Amino acid sequence: MGLGRSALYRAIAMPRTDPQVVRLFAPFIMLSFCIGNLIMSVSENAVAFTAAEVDFLFPGPFSRRALLGFKIIKTALGTIATALILSLLLMRYSGSWIACLVAVWLTIQFMQLFAMAVVMIGQTLGERVYSAARRGVLLGVVALVVIAAAPRLLAGIHQDPVELARQVRQTIAGRVLLGPFEVFARGITAQSIFPDLILWGSLALLIDLLMLALVIGLDANYLATAAAASQRRYERVQRLRRGGAGGMRGRTIGAGLRVKPLPWLGGGGQSPGGKSPPPCAARAGC
Repeated sequence: MGLGRSALYRAIAMPRTDPQVVRLFAPFIMLSFCIGNLIMSVSENAVAFTAAEVDFLFPGPFSRRALLGFKIIKTALGTIATALILSLLLMRYSGSWIACLVAVWLTIQFMQLFAMAVVMIGQTLGERVYSAARRGVLLGVVALVVIAAAPRLLAGIHQDPVELARQVRQTIAGRVLLGPFEVFARGITAQSIFPDLILWGSLALLIDLLMLALVIGLDANYLATAAAASQRRYERVQRLRRGGAGGMRGRTIGAGLRVKPLPWLGGGGQSPGGKSPPPCAARAGC
């Protein structure tokens, strides 16, 4: 709690810092997130529904795209609180809190839609074809990263990270890879609603809409996977509730330990002799 208050104080009370820091490193962070999604395939959580949603929505007269639209809208609304917190923490790098909030929310939507697109591409192509395509995309991305960063790293491996990041972004491969993410970074660090947020926010929204169109176009055959993923998540939650932290491993930690019963205090717990208190009918005053 104290750490959160300290971060919030620095974001609000401290003087504004150079937004170039966010503009420089944020695209690298977003690119790393996307590469991680490609490697891990985001498992099934990107399109998982709750057990109640599966029971209520799946048997209903709803099309696949209607259910997908519900999932996307629910996810978008659920990230408002996250965007609010992040915008407060990043406010010291932006000249307008509203601009920062809108841009952070658009950035989160891009990450969510990208995760959905990766999962649906895998479900559409099939495991074998998808694995080959994923390896091809990863090799292409890694090749561009090597082309962009290797010469700079060899030139000065002990170079300042800020200067190294600038040099990587100046290469053609760096501009190609980081260009889309720079749009979101510039929106987050917008110094005014007009013209900064209007310009960069519109470009970020366009990128999100293109990603949304891709997700909607890949909506085939994801309901069975989503239902199975929801069932597995529900079972994990139930195991966690029954066994505490050990429920995640399917067993309870310290299952052989017992808590000593409380003494008999006016009807609560057990009697001093270890026996349960007498029923109310056998006690005076009931």
